Amino acid sequence: MSEERQLQKMTEWASLFLAPGETIRVATPGTFCDSAAGSPCAGCCDRDGRRRRGSPAHRLSDHPCPMREEEAMNNPAGGTAGPGQVITLARRSAWRRDYEMRAGERALGWLRWRPGRRCFAQAEGRGIGPIEVATRRRRVVAARAGDAEPLATADRERGGLIIHTVEGHVVRWEKTARGNHWAMRDQDGTLLVIAAFQRLLRSSVQISVQRTMPEQTVVLLCLIGGYLALSELQHKADLAAATAAAAASSG
Repeated sequence: MSEERQLQKMTEWASLFLAPGETIRVATPGTFCDSAAGSPCAGCCDRDGRRRRGSPAHRLSDHPCPMREEEAMNNPAGGTAGPGQVITLARRSAWRRDYEMRAGERALGWLRWRPGRRCFAQAEGRGIGPIEVATRRRRVVAARAGDAEPLATADRERGGLIIHTVEGHVVRWEKTARGNHWAMRDQDGTLLVIAAFQRLLRSSVQISVQRTMPEQTVVLLCLIGGYLALSELQHKADLAAATAAAAASSG
């Protein structure tokens, strides 16, 4: 995909999180730098916050340079996440379905189910705030808490799910291999690769970013993907438990 097309896609994705009258500033990872003396970027960036020629490239995950105050006010879309970044959802407790979402050492949010609730979860993500994710018949709906307008919906179709965002973007959720592996794709290719793991009393999800996108977009898609993947794991666990119980009672 061309650089111009990539910038256009990032701008479209970021617009999902804007309130009326707000503006966005899209930049590549590592360009949110303050080159003032004493800053972590002093010596590698110019006065405009751009990386000087010949300086080592920065990654969002290992070089979280603060944005200037005026930039932060006009850039509610925050930073970006790029190819190779890995995001995990790890279960915090063996007794509760409560997951923390992180990118390395950075906390990005959480996802949790209340006891006894299989089809409803609460979540919070960096830059998007609290949301609720629920399964209603054959549709999954993600919406801000108390807001009737959904951020995204996922409808089951043959071969997977089709995710529609409020801005009209379409992403396909589909299985990619045997076991618990999926991908999220749009018309330009793969966005995220998802793998879920079930261990004794604990489960987790690992998500690999495949394209540069606004961080809030990645956070929202990861929460939706985590909900879908962990719901599938829970369904398999429930089915296995029911099968074992039936076998024990018949024996």
